[in-house]
Amino acid sequence: MCPCGSGQIYESCCWLYHQGAYPESAEQLMRSRYCAFVKHNVDYLLRTQHQNLSGPNDRQEILDTFQNCQWLELKILSKSKGEKSDTEGEVEFLATYANEGQIFEHREKSHFKKNGPQWLYHSIIA
Repeated sequence: MCPCGSGQIYESCCWLYHQGAYPESAEQLMRSRYCAFVKHNVDYLLRTQHQNLSGPNDRQEILDTFQNCQWLELKILSKSKGEKSDTEGEVEFLATYANEGQIFEHREKSHFKKNGPQWLYHSIIA
């Protein structure tokens, strides 16, 4: 099964995006980026972030998170816009992970922008 929680197998789901297909929605991008964290695919994470991203957008920062976290589950809590015909969207999610034997939750509301056919992770909404 795909780590993104879609219920599909990885090769029919996020693998397609990791190989170069463009997600059609902000939620699909969110799920595929979570899966990239699980799979330690730093190139995909860098390729799908907006140039104006503030936060962990450096290759080494991302690689460091791979060593310390084991991602366990993704839950989509809400979404606004972000469909194929939109140019912006928001996705709120809850990601559960383990670090040094303890379980943690990361809750975030993310903003996505579309650049041509490609959705990009833009920022965290406060």
